[in-house]
Amino acid sequence: ISVLNINFSQHGLHTALQKQCPDIDLENIDATYYKELLAAYVKQHINFSTANQPLRIGEGGIRLGNHQTDMRFIVENVPVDLDELSVSITCGMENEYHQNLFWLTINGEHHRLILKETESYKGVLKL
Repeated sequence: ISVLNINFSQHGLHTALQKQCPDIDLENIDATYYKELLAAYVKQHINFSTANQPLRIGEGGIRLGNHQTDMRFIVENVPVDLDELSVSITCGMENEYHQNLFWLTINGEHHRLILKETESYKGVLKL
């Protein structure tokens, strides 16, 4: 099983979601709907690809904290012989000075990458 773990600033992610959903009063919706909106937003802004195919982000979970939001998703259709993965995570790019930190577990091995504005929130994982 391949698992994606991402940690976001609670305030930064909330601010980005407000910019994406200006017609929804995020302060007055229930937690389940809020998490659904967050998951949809994050999935729309994540792109993993190999030389041959994009990887799919599947089911997952969200833990809302006071200062940090933690997300975990299953990554589907990961090739067994994967040696390099192109990554783009543009969540929060609507906010100044934002960066994305994530961990990807593939075949029991943990890989970490920090994506910054100066790199257009893109990077390559060598596995």
